[in-house]
Amino acid sequence: MLEHFNKHEHQFVLKVSDWVNQVYYSHKIKTTKFLTLREQEIVQMLVNQNSEVRVSFEGGFQKAERKRAILYPDYLKLNNLSQYVKGYEIEYNQKLVTLKHPQILGSLTALNIDRSLIGDIVILSNGRIYLAICEEFSEFFLQHFHKVG
Repeated sequence: MLEHFNKHEHQFVLKVSDWVNQVYYSHKIKTTKFLTLREQEIVQMLVNQNSEVRVSFEGGFQKAERKRAILYPDYLKLNNLSQYVKGYEIEYNQKLVTLKHPQILGSLTALNIDRSLIGDIVILSNGRIYLAICEEFSEFFLQHFHKVG
């Protein structure tokens, strides 16, 4: 199986294979952290090899690139994927500051927040930022993220 993937992807492929087996044998849902487009592709490929496991992806926003994978037994119907991702809208005064993606991401990682817990960060021209994070991390985020920079 590993021969079909780049060497630097092997560890991730083995991890995904383990996730698929966990769902298959335990009949429980497995949620991942946020994944890149390539990681999502790998998850989909490996899930497709097991007819009794399904995967859905949720990024919190329409057209999100970074998404969480939700692996589940094929007999389950998942109706509310948004429960796995919390989306936040943050307003800021554009007249006082210009915010860029690296500043926001840097402020989050300065709180020792792993990048994989953070989905897309979308900065709009109207002084709004949309930010997606893992649902189980939302309390920490609300308690500690108060400023950028």
